[in-house]
Amino acid sequence: MLDLEKFFMLRDLSKERLSISEIPRRTGHGRGTVRKYLRSKVPPASKKRSKKSSKLDGYREYIISRLEEYPLSAKRIYREIQEKEFAGKYTIVKDFVREVRPKVGVPAVYRYETKPGVQSQVDWGECDRIEIDPAFRINVPIHNIFRKLAQIAEQSLQAYHSNWQSPGAFLHLSGS
Repeated sequence: MLDLEKFFMLRDLSKERLSISEIPRRTGHGRGTVRKYLRSKVPPASKKRSKKSSKLDGYREYIISRLEEYPLSAKRIYREIQEKEFAGKYTIVKDFVREVRPKVGVPAVYRYETKPGVQSQVDWGECDRIEIDPAFRINVPIHNIFRKLAQIAEQSLQAYHSNWQSPGAFLHLSGS
């Protein structure tokens, strides 16, 4: 369908005494289209299309309510409405869920970082395999540096055997 501007342009070209074969060459429209619009006394009015019903119409409110309650996936909702005798396909549900799902942004995270060697994380672990007494347990600090974890635990046990004292253990583990 041609818009109002093109309709009047075809009229003007016809008034300039151009043939119906010449007007389509200049405008790029077909001869039938040009002839149809030249015969018409009034510009074309667009026809309003009726809204087409969807298989999802009876389930829209249910889907919206479920999404407000829980952040469910489209697959989960599709399974739920299939149990309620939904005859449509998954793509319809997926597209609708994408439209109505609440838009939640990712919260910003402020990272606290230090230079290497300045700070490390220490957790307390329990060591229960000491050769001295099988019933004896000792709590030791464990650094969260994974590749050196075994070395640190071994050094901690060696420090224990040589009169382990708490302040000395921290100095030993920190490398000072």
